[in-house]
Amino acid sequence: MDNPSLSFYLFNTNKGGYGKMILGGYNKKLFEGDPSWAKMHLKGYCEFGDNNVELENAGAAINTGSLLLSMSTMLADLLNKENGVKYNLASQHTVGCNKISLLLPFTLQFSGKKVGASLGFIGNNIPRPLGSLWIIGDVFLRKLYTVYNLSNDGAGFANACKCGY
Repeated sequence: MDNPSLSFYLFNTNKGGYGKMILGGYNKKLFEGDPSWAKMHLKGYCEFGDNNVELENAGAAINTGSLLLSMSTMLADLLNKENGVKYNLASQHTVGCNKISLLLPFTLQFSGKKVGASLGFIGNNIPRPLGSLWIIGDVFLRKLYTVYNLSNDGAGFANACKCGY
């Protein structure tokens, strides 16, 4: 591969559109502005920097294969409780439709790009040496266009276009 990179466009996939994965580059028509770049320090799991998460002494990894935002079980339980989330018999998280407008706002910052998302917290207790690690899934990534550049161990984040390809 001449350009050792791949990119993901997940925006609008839940509204009848579809996402794209591009091997060997990226498509400038699928994002707005220029990507903000972050250096990966754990390439195997796309983990960025030390202690990127201000709520916990934790790193953060992006994962297009995860739907939710995964964090320590203690913090996930606290945020879910504050949002009125209940657990059903199958240990699934539920929130009443009449409470959706009351959910607390939640914003993450990816290399300078602030992204808000709807509810989607799940607990993890990842053991050392990887823990404490937040795993950033599609609930946030669908608002971003992400580029993984393997030649410089970095990832770029840009606001995804609302074009719905």
